[in-house]
Amino acid sequence: MHSDYNSMWAGEGVDKLKKVFENILKTAKNNSDKKYVVTFNEIDAMVAPADKITDKTAGTHWVSILEERSVFLNYLEILKEKAPNVTIIGTTNISPRNNGLDRAAMSRFQNIVEVPYPDKECLYEALKMNLGKIKNKDKFISENDNQLQDLAQKMAERRFSFRNLEYIVNDAKSYHLDDCVNGKKSDFKFEYLKKSEEKLKFSDGELEKPADKI
Repeated sequence: MHSDYNSMWAGEGVDKLKKVFENILKTAKNNSDKKYVVTFNEIDAMVAPADKITDKTAGTHWVSILEERSVFLNYLEILKEKAPNVTIIGTTNISPRNNGLDRAAMSRFQNIVEVPYPDKECLYEALKMNLGKIKNKDKFISENDNQLQDLAQKMAERRFSFRNLEYIVNDAKSYHLDDCVNGKKSDFKFEYLKKSEEKLKFSDGELEKPADKI
């Protein structure tokens, strides 16, 4: 993660990032018979387009960010040549279509894989899985199966991510807990989920849509 090598001191982040890559190179060389996969999470923090960096930052901090970007891109080339047993993966929530990622960086990755938002069936199964710890789970799912499927369909239409789904389940559980604390002892109700879904203002997918299409 970017936080693993980022530093408040100018230049220190660059040195830390170099050490990360040198360690990868050393490990790969000493174990050439093995294959390695290294994942850089939220890669947009490392490879923002240079023009966007210069527009928003200044001084030594700006120089450090550009140096980190340069080190990252150069080491991707070095790894390709000297460590063919290493596969580098970068993850991000930013689509490469909107120019939010540096083109020079994207050209160094062989494949770009876009993970779509989950469909109704995925959300339905994930919904049941996230309800795993409620009391009488199987009974609740059986008695509310049609409503759960309808909710999954609505979430799919709103382009819910699994993170959005997890949020409404946790929120629903808090409604149930409030009722229990206030003396309304009852089993978990579907109304808690419905209320939580309606309360969620925007899903991750909706935030990507033009305002007039939401």
